[in-house]
Amino acid sequence: MTNLIWEWSPQPKDAHALRLEKPGAADAIRLRRLFETVKRASGGGRKVISKDAVEGFEEWLEDVARPLRSEAYALLSNWFLTGNKGARNTPLGHACADFWDAVFAVRPSKRLTSPEENHQILDDRFGVWWASMERAQGRR
Repeated sequence: MTNLIWEWSPQPKDAHALRLEKPGAADAIRLRRLFETVKRASGGGRKVISKDAVEGFEEWLEDVARPLRSEAYALLSNWFLTGNKGARNTPLGHACADFWDAVFAVRPSKRLTSPEENHQILDDRFGVWWASMERAQGRR
């Protein structure tokens, strides 16, 4: 569970980028430690978290006042929301879920992306998840 409160206002370059309402509330040391676990974890065989997800989260962890790119959290969530139990039930799938829970108040009920475009968030799925985030953050 997290105490982080997120804001969303669509940006021209990234329609689903999110920003912390109070960046000072982030426990950067804990978040970095959890993300290091994600980076070291294996998703089975040679599978690891994608370079784009790593870059997006490392950029954000360097300065949590900047927006978190949607591509980063979409790629992270795919590991624990995939229909492939062989990927979901790996050390990487579990590490991604744990990191997500430290960053966001609610997990999406469905995958945020389509399997064909695994980095591109679908508006309808984002809307459902964001509404649940708003409720969990006490805004609805």
